[in-house]
Amino acid sequence: MPGTWRRCCSPSSRRWSARCNWPRPPAPGTRYWAGLARVADVVAWTPFGAPYTLGLDIVAGRAWAVPIKLVMVLGVLLLLLRWWSATLEGAMLGAVGHSGPRERAASGREPVAQLVPRWLPHNRFGALTAREVRYWWRDSRRRASLITFGVVGFFLPVFIAVSSDSAGTPTTILVVVGALAAASLANQFGFDGSAYAANVVAGVPGRVELAARVTGLSVYVLPALPAIALIVGSVVGEPEAIPSVIGMLAAAYGVGLALVLPISVRLAYALPDAANPFALSSGGGTAKGLLSLGALFGAMIITVPLQLAAGLAEDFWRWAGLPLGLLYGGGALLLGLRLTGSLLDRRMPELLATVTARQ
Repeated sequence: MPGTWRRCCSPSSRRWSARCNWPRPPAPGTRYWAGLARVADVVAWTPFGAPYTLGLDIVAGRAWAVPIKLVMVLGVLLLLLRWWSATLEGAMLGAVGHSGPRERAASGREPVAQLVPRWLPHNRFGALTAREVRYWWRDSRRRASLITFGVVGFFLPVFIAVSSDSAGTPTTILVVVGALAAASLANQFGFDGSAYAANVVAGVPGRVELAARVTGLSVYVLPALPAIALIVGSVVGEPEAIPSVIGMLAAAYGVGLALVLPISVRLAYALPDAANPFALSSGGGTAKGLLSLGALFGAMIITVPLQLAAGLAEDFWRWAGLPLGLLYGGGALLLGLRLTGSLLDRRMPELLATVTARQ
């Protein structure tokens, strides 16, 4: 239709027909700007967007919103200032708290037991998971991976949806986002370095080791998946597609983990002993790191059945996408844990020698 409109109805054409009364085709991405505007309106009433919309509110005649947003922003700043003043001294001294009889009496738990959250089992899996959750937040190199996933995961689908002329959710991009979250574990043992020797000496089973590491990362990734789906569904103007988007993200995340786990065991490499999150190892570490990109393409290939279902059977996928995606990703993850766990049991000494940084 767009080509016919240009041939029949362009100013240079001398032909005219009833078809020239067709409406002009919309510009690419125009249908999504309304959804993006709705997201912007919501963000404008949060501490992240309120300071930058005060002038726009005055111009638009919404002067009543200015004092409300000012109070909200000032309140958040005061809370942040109070938190900063309360934690600055402890951060400078390298201490996060004071363990003693008073703290033990307040929590009712021994100091060692406090290292494992109450929602985790008090066994090897719980202890390893608690360590991973803590490390993903404190280690600058791991935290850089989480930040990268957050930025790409939230902005890439929105950018593709706005700039694309196709209707519906960007299914392929959702697969990339889910697999990108799993790619953070591509060199999970390299983050530990020589500290992995403690797990080798303790004889931690490979499946328990990998399950704990996956759970530690998932504590931060899984809450982000519904948020990404909510934003994508709002931007494309299809809130009814949010459950199926969550299913696609979960499937891609599970498949990506199943592909990344053997890579982390077979192609691990030592990282430099530095706090710089952008530091790279010499030798073949960079080349091995690029191989983790293969997990992204592998996830795109393995999830082709789900992508076809989303594109060819849209009505069916709307209500079946969430359970199918969870089952697909969960099954792939369980298979990956089973196979890679046995591989890790056989390669523990070699893996430790590989990830130990050479001085």
